Amino acid sequence: MDSSHISTQRGVICFLEAEGIIFDRRRPLDVVRECFSHVRRTLLEGVTGDNRHDFVDEFEVYWARLNRPVLALANLDLLVLDEVTEVVVGISSNAQPGLRITHDAAQIPYVPNTPADQGPWTAYTALYLPLSPGTLLLPPQSEPPFWGTDGIRRLLSHCSAEHHGLLEDLLNKRSWLSRISRSQPYI
Repeated sequence: MDSSHISTQRGVICFLEAEGIIFDRRRPLDVVRECFSHVRRTLLEGVTGDNRHDFVDEFEVYWARLNRPVLALANLDLLVLDEVTEVVVGISSNAQPGLRITHDAAQIPYVPNTPADQGPWTAYTALYLPLSPGTLLLPPQSEPPFWGTDGIRRLLSHCSAEHHGLLEDLLNKRSWLSRISRSQPYI
């Protein structure tokens, strides 16, 4: 995506809301004129950055439209998500989707809205890091690494000082664990 609502890779400009659109079939020239007007506005807002906040509002849509999107299901307590917290990321090549995010490794195969998947699952400890409201976050690449060092620095620049402190405390507590094991087979 080059800017909100514009994909040069796919050759698409999304310029209208899908809901509530009424076209007058008796006035096709007016319909085309109106479409061009919306396209011009969308392009201008993309160039000037006036619609950058749309990436935040529609992040999942942009992520899903990547060439090879990484789909995940999460079962997280929303009351905890305003703080830096540890989560468990489960990965399996036998399940759909093969990426699950929970607070507890035992929950991985039972994420809501899915049947219990056979696995095998590998569980990784990860950190959930809340970002400041209005943070512009472009979807990452669909091939690892999702974000490089510069991308991670940009993410961290959008964290509050309090969250930076909590993140540092968690990383210091876990540093000795990272030397022991990076992942643990589960189920």
